[in-house]
Amino acid sequence: MKKAIELFLIFIFFSILLVVTNFYVKDIYFKDSFTKIALDDAFKKMRGKELEFKKNVQQETENILFSIRKFKYLDEYIKGKVENKEIIEQLFISYLNSKKAIAQIRYINKNGFEKIKVSKTEFNSKAFADSKLERKSSRYYFKESKNKPYEVVWFSELDLKMKNCKPILPYKPIIRIILPVKNDASFAGILVIDYSMSEFLTKFTNTPFYDVILVNKKGETLYHYDKTKAWSKYNSSNFNIKEEFPLYYEEIFREDTFRSNYFVSKKLDVDIKSGLYLILQLKKSHLDAISAVEFKKEITVALITLLFSLILSFIIIKIFYKYVITIDDLKMLNFNLKNKEKTISDHVIYSRTDLHGIITDVSDAFCKLSGYTRDELIGSSHNIVRHPEMPKSVFQDMWDKLKNEENWQGEMKNLAKDGSYYWVNAIITPEYNINKKLIGFISIREDISSKKDFESQQKLMLEQSKLAAMGEMIGNIAHQWRQPLSVISSASTSVILKKEMNIDVSDKDLIKDLLMINDQTQYLSETINTFRDFLKNDKGIENIVLQDKIKEVSKIVSGTLHSKGIDLILNIDEIKPISMSLIIGELPQVIINILNNAKDALLENSVKNPWIKVDLLEKEKDVIISIEDNAGGIPEDIICKIFEPYFTTKNQSLGTGLGLYMSYKIINESLGGSLYVENTENGAKFFIKLNKNM
Repeated sequence: MKKAIELFLIFIFFSILLVVTNFYVKDIYFKDSFTKIALDDAFKKMRGKELEFKKNVQQETENILFSIRKFKYLDEYIKGKVENKEIIEQLFISYLNSKKAIAQIRYINKNGFEKIKVSKTEFNSKAFADSKLERKSSRYYFKESKNKPYEVVWFSELDLKMKNCKPILPYKPIIRIILPVKNDASFAGILVIDYSMSEFLTKFTNTPFYDVILVNKKGETLYHYDKTKAWSKYNSSNFNIKEEFPLYYEEIFREDTFRSNYFVSKKLDVDIKSGLYLILQLKKSHLDAISAVEFKKEITVALITLLFSLILSFIIIKIFYKYVITIDDLKMLNFNLKNKEKTISDHVIYSRTDLHGIITDVSDAFCKLSGYTRDELIGSSHNIVRHPEMPKSVFQDMWDKLKNEENWQGEMKNLAKDGSYYWVNAIITPEYNINKKLIGFISIREDISSKKDFESQQKLMLEQSKLAAMGEMIGNIAHQWRQPLSVISSASTSVILKKEMNIDVSDKDLIKDLLMINDQTQYLSETINTFRDFLKNDKGIENIVLQDKIKEVSKIVSGTLHSKGIDLILNIDEIKPISMSLIIGELPQVIINILNNAKDALLENSVKNPWIKVDLLEKEKDVIISIEDNAGGIPEDIICKIFEPYFTTKNQSLGTGLGLYMSYKIINESLGGSLYVENTENGAKFFIKLNKNM
């Protein structure tokens, strides 16, 4: 009892310690994680704002200028036909009215005189009389246009609207979009759009989560969340962004994008002369509000965790008195596991290689079949058993698929150590480590020499059909075995070593590891029995419960179906258990054939939300198993041929056309039932009808 109390107090102490540690770690991690997510989101918003500028300002104004330039009356006006002026003014006004942000459109001739000018007033748009037109030859945008490529749009600086060399109050941000035009090959003036940026900048900088700063390449602020620092070159402060980010100033302007622990910056990909740099930093008020909510959640979770720990401690103490684990028990479990591994090694012909085809492991069955010892095989190339008569194209196809991390299946003629040969059906699958990185390949093989040499054509067809189904099953089992074996080996070996080295192992850990080992061992035993039953070549009779046999077969293929996104629905428990005596392995083979056929049809037709449904119906002296899919059905012109030998509509790599033929013969001749198919509104539906009293 004293030891139990000590264990209880230790458990409570560590529970409290864990809760407190978890609380502080998560608090720190949350702030870092939330800031990282917020800054990642800021990058996305920057890209969105960049695209918004290109679409709403750059592209639209360029399109308008090019459209005006193509207007034939303008071209004639430039060449001296002045009577076109009124028509051109009306065109300018129509474009002016089509876009709220366009404040003015002008044509300035080659000498710098405004010749056509339309502007928006408070109530309408109007053209200026000649007496109101001004000379603009001294303005920088006119001077620079003379040296710009003709008929190519360029953008001025983002600036404020000026009057008498002073910005108009309130500030009115504006950008000029200029198109230098030519007459023949000579400079003929410019088309200018004055674009008001007030509304655009308001939307551009409006965000509840970030403080926004917009600067030019000189570091002068154009927009600042602190309004006293906006348009710095026009106020007395002469504020420069270098004052706010002294440590990162150079990086902001050197890199296209830059990220610190609390802000991100981006050089906007826009055609503005002075350049635009956008800076977003997470608002501290927003982060504090989120942190406060998260703090309340953590307190609640901590209290619940502590309460759960108290309850769990009582349960563990109770369990502690029920189980006493000794080193001998662990050794016995490990001994049983080794025996089961040996059973697998004796019966399954498998090999494992690295990425270059060098053998890293083989089963005893592989050694026995090839005539080589394990030491002779491990470290050698798998080509050691390659028969010279095998075509190079087979290995080319195999490596092509394996390099693409696909499964490969095929028959191979192998060379034994004594010079004899044998045939195998090989299934090779990629092997991955815990990080899902490809580390090698696993080959599961079946010796098919007798089939190749002696079996009749009828038996050949049966074996080919069975191999296809078995290939699917072995692939699943091989995939399913890796994880349980790894878990069992790691758990048992770890505990034994700790005991042998007198390292203290808590009873809680012993119980946990033993239960885990027992669960995994039972799982392995079940899959081994299923696998061995399927491999039996005798025609003995087995007594089965039909529902259990269907579940057993479904369990074999469920892994593959699940990996392909196919839902397997079993509606077989609505009637009482049905006991039958059947030839070993035949009904499972038929069910696997039909399930695989349905799987292939679903994949070939790329069906959305694919499913396969298995129903069981009891009707007087008969029982009917139906297997339906939603792959669209079988064309009426071939539905009557699908049970013929070698008939298939699939690619050669997906089947030989024997699966349904042999399924038909097994059900109709060997089991004395009937196999038929019908199309439903969803797809194809196969019916297996058997006599319950057989």
